[in-house]
Amino acid sequence: MNMTKQIQLIFGVHNHQPVGNFDEVFEEAYQKSYLPFIKVVENHPRLSCSIHYSGSLLEWLMKHKPDFINRIKILVRRGNFELISGGFYEPVLTAIPEKDRIGQIVKQNQFIRNHFGYEPKGLWLTERVWEPHLPRCIEQAGLNYTFIDEFNFMSTGIYEKPLKGYYNTEEEGHTIGVFPISFQLKQMIPYADPEDILSYLREHMSDNTQDLISVIDDGEKLGHISDSYQHVYDRGWLDHFFTKLEECSFIKPTTFKNYWKSFPPKALVYLPTSSYFDMGRQTLHYGVRKDFETVIKSLEEINKDILARPFIRGGIWRNSLTKYAESNWLQKRMQQVSRKYYLLASQYKRQDCLRQIREDLWRSMCNNAYWFNMSGGLYLPHLRSALWTHLIRAEKEIDKRLYNLENGSFLREESDIDRNGFTEISLSSNSINAVFSSKYAGSLVEYDYRPANYNLCNTISRYQEYEDLADSQDVYDEYPRHSLIERYFDVEINPAGLMNNTYQEASDFLNEPVDIRKGSDSNTIIFARKGWINWQRCGLKKIITMNNDGFQTEYRISNMGFANISFLFGPEFNLALNVGNPDERFFHASKKLASNDITSLLDMPEIHSFGIVNKAVGVDVCLTFDNPVRMITYPIHTKHSKQGGQEEIFQSTTLLPLWNVTIEPGKTVVLTFSFSVKNL
Repeated sequence: MNMTKQIQLIFGVHNHQPVGNFDEVFEEAYQKSYLPFIKVVENHPRLSCSIHYSGSLLEWLMKHKPDFINRIKILVRRGNFELISGGFYEPVLTAIPEKDRIGQIVKQNQFIRNHFGYEPKGLWLTERVWEPHLPRCIEQAGLNYTFIDEFNFMSTGIYEKPLKGYYNTEEEGHTIGVFPISFQLKQMIPYADPEDILSYLREHMSDNTQDLISVIDDGEKLGHISDSYQHVYDRGWLDHFFTKLEECSFIKPTTFKNYWKSFPPKALVYLPTSSYFDMGRQTLHYGVRKDFETVIKSLEEINKDILARPFIRGGIWRNSLTKYAESNWLQKRMQQVSRKYYLLASQYKRQDCLRQIREDLWRSMCNNAYWFNMSGGLYLPHLRSALWTHLIRAEKEIDKRLYNLENGSFLREESDIDRNGFTEISLSSNSINAVFSSKYAGSLVEYDYRPANYNLCNTISRYQEYEDLADSQDVYDEYPRHSLIERYFDVEINPAGLMNNTYQEASDFLNEPVDIRKGSDSNTIIFARKGWINWQRCGLKKIITMNNDGFQTEYRISNMGFANISFLFGPEFNLALNVGNPDERFFHASKKLASNDITSLLDMPEIHSFGIVNKAVGVDVCLTFDNPVRMITYPIHTKHSKQGGQEEIFQSTTLLPLWNVTIEPGKTVVLTFSFSVKNL
């Protein structure tokens, strides 16, 4: 063998735990992945690798494992580690405003300098979500390069196999390097025998000292995911792999930083909007995904699926915002609060307050609860709840300083928050922020109880996912799980049937746009619509009046037809009071209940008041009726596939108070109730 031939190798690891994840998950990942990885590296002083820790993980390590931080410092000084920067709280950069992109990257740069004495030059691109405008903010934040899956290069016409070295790309003259991540090495590590990995690298060595193959992947694959700990550490796979790298004469381990400083780019490239392959398929809506998988299967059958990868990529990350209304709402609200923050920052000089507000805002940008992945993503209530807590706290502190909300006054704002072409109306006070949607019949999209920094409407609909195990019992929602949704029925109903979406509406009001009418004051919203109930022409007027504890709702239903109409009518509430232990959350009512468990299916007559107490949140949510109602309750669970099977998650509790309504032609029925939230 010609010993002058060689290949350079960059081995990189990305470590992250999301904002709001449970301490026990952090601890388990630390014990199974982060700590044993460091221990192995400590035994290989001649090895160089590149490593990224997200800011949310670093903060946890600083608080709970300070000795671990010192061990990283030693490895950095010894030359084992290149530390990679990124958006501090692991946002998808393209999902957040540019000022926040740059700010979060600069924060991580400064953190690395201050705590490790190291100057980072590379950026970990969250979920490897790339869009062509990103070079500007990456360069402006002081970084020089990032890493993207190699198939995304091949679709531009660069078709070397495997891709080596790195390329330059630019946007309006802002230029960065982009390293291709080897598909083959990602598939092999940590599953293939180290000898097979060396054989693969041997095949691609050459006389060109610039030749480089690079790989960077999730550190949790090394010990924490898929029961890999025994293979990677107990059986010594990682130690064996590193030993082979140190002993091998033709492989030259290096880091992204050292390579970028030493060698020029191979060429200029303009990369398409992209991510990794599984992200592309995951973001597709169910029907399109089925067709996509049919295409992929047909290519697999003729062994052409890998050849086609550069050209068949599925969707883009932003599809998550159209696939999941809850993701889009959270993202658009986050962007709205960001705009308010920078307005405040231009007027307000208390830097300590601004820093705390900004930290909450930036924490609300952590990516995991904005999309669905096999770990659960936006289906995990504790991750969504954490982001809402930080966002509500940030907005509350901004509003205190931007607006005069004393003496129970409300700030009224009308705008298209979620960019769907319809107006949302927000009414905010020191204790409440309530948002109503004109697109969805004046429903309550968000209710922030500010003393607890909690969004009672942090629900999610039951979506059909391609990964779902085939089950004829699965139920999917055809409307968003908002609150204050009017329901109309002309048949006998029961809780199980409602939970399973068995019944058809006796009207065309559900999920339809409504007109906004001018109220008597800024605290009052009036929604109106004409339509059909039981095939009779009718009109609905919904009058919502805010107060310090919540709001009062008055319904005026008019029969504009030629015959009597009779039906069941009531406003559906979907309340996300699922946090805490079961004994911390319970129903209460004006009469004794068969069960006070908020996951119960109840059907109770003659109810004057009904509510949910959640001691973990510290709230008592109550509906009070001028005329007694029939109260139906049922839980909403979502199911999603994960490694090892399917997981069912309790998401919210549905409360449906119902009146028996009969209206003569030309007459109007008036129904009223109040909704209140109080501190315990």
